Amino acid sequence: MRSLLLLLSVTALVACTKPAPPPPPVASSECVADELGELRMQKEPYTGCARQAASCVDRCVKGDADACMTHSHTLAEQGAREESALYLARACQHGLAIACTSYGADVVLAGTPTAKDTACARRLFGAACTVHEPRGCALEGKLMADAVTTPAERATVRAHLEHLCTELPGFTCRIYAYALERGQLGDHTPEDVAELMRRACQGRDVGACGHASAAESFHGTAP
Repeated sequence: MRSLLLLLSVTALVACTKPAPPPPPVASSECVADELGELRMQKEPYTGCARQAASCVDRCVKGDADACMTHSHTLAEQGAREESALYLARACQHGLAIACTSYGADVVLAGTPTAKDTACARRLFGAACTVHEPRGCALEGKLMADAVTTPAERATVRAHLEHLCTELPGFTCRIYAYALERGQLGDHTPEDVAELMRRACQGRDVGACGHASAAESFHGTAP
């Protein structure tokens, strides 16, 4: 009898301390961008997640974008990519711009994206860019360059990327250089690319430092 009571006590303790299940996806449409509120750049990691996952989940469900983002990172480190994506979507919908960029790049465009996936990602990047989130701006620019079909579009996108590189120097400059190297934006010289890579490095894009070629800096993979 005493052994049975001990077993029941341990079972109850495990049930009480077991982390809450991940929240269901918030989006009721095909793209998370359909249900965004006002976005912000700043993020403040919620340290309580490290102490108690259930508390972190609760705060996330109640609208704490930082808790969602922090728990998403924790799950990703544990290899729980699908659950991590759910929290990343929550962080985006609760207003964290970098979460929208990350969700678009690492979830929506993962694998072999469809045309709908690409359109959704572009909207997420564009939303993040409205609050000057650099990676979101850069990746929106990349998708714009990928979609160029006419000389007029080429000129418009080139001017847009030049503007981004000037206003938000860093990764935006490396993406601009990458588009030039791929022949998407018209004539250029190796010196043009090297200058953009220098500006990227000066803008604290460490991945650009020491490289005169954007394609080389990505080590053969697409950004």
